[in-house]
Amino acid sequence: MTQKNGFDRYSNIVYEDITNLFWGIYPYKVQVAHGITCENPWRWEDKHECNERYRKAKLKFYYRRARHLPEDRTAFKVSDNSRGGTFSFFFKNEADALHFIAKNKRHVRNVVRPSAGEADALLAANDGASIRSVVRPHLFWGKYRYQIEFKRLYADADKARLDEWFEEYFSGKPRAFSTGDSTRRAYFQKEDDVLMAKLGVSDMIQKISKVILKKEIAA
Repeated sequence: MTQKNGFDRYSNIVYEDITNLFWGIYPYKVQVAHGITCENPWRWEDKHECNERYRKAKLKFYYRRARHLPEDRTAFKVSDNSRGGTFSFFFKNEADALHFIAKNKRHVRNVVRPSAGEADALLAANDGASIRSVVRPHLFWGKYRYQIEFKRLYADADKARLDEWFEEYFSGKPRAFSTGDSTRRAYFQKEDDVLMAKLGVSDMIQKISKVILKKEIAA
């Protein structure tokens, strides 16, 4: 098994490649399964007691994992995925993520991590930028560097406004425009076209992504 920056060493863990920074700043995600359940009885008193035992057991599990978190509270973030029976731990630094995984490897379900150079490239590209960078092996649709994802539109008038504006300002230019039932996405080759869209329909834009190719990082 090929290791990435010291990862991929435990056979019980599923490893995935990073595509974008989590929360805009964390290159590493470690998902930990607590395996705690509560079979709720019919009687309210028993259900209440069961829920309280579940809450306490989950807190106890979390605090045991928290022993191996960095002292610097800004170096990590924790998310409680209640329905999935897991906690997600996000790390800024590789060494902190590796230490946490080594100490909790029996409970770690999956890890998302970058290849060499990907973390630095994403951090540099997203530093103060309104365009979020993502790492991919290929451009969007094989030719577009930028993607704009628009907010969900439910009113026919809003959909028509966006569609008409897009066709008016980008007719004949290299671009793609996908129209779902309530979701629209636009794809561009040039940042100038992205800036034009931001000027024209900024109130409708959900997020903007720019591709960093894996081969560009390796170069």
